[in-house]
Amino acid sequence: MQDYNYVNSNCFEITLELSCCKYPNVSKLKEEWDNNKEALLTYMEMVFKTHLFLPHLEDFSIPFFLS
Repeated sequence: MQDYNYVNSNCFEITLELSCCKYPNVSKLKEEWDNNKEALLTYMEMVFKTHLFLPHLEDFSIPFFLS
């Protein structure tokens, strides 16, 4: 779905896999959050800051880094 959304609606999605276990036990969720909270929040902060400074292009067919 991610590729389809990006190509057809310019919506960029990511998937973060925090462990090799697809369906972790509920008792492990708090531990996974604690182990990854700081990194996830830092990532979200960087995405937010970067998005604010991207140029708004009239022609979205040209990648922003080429303009």
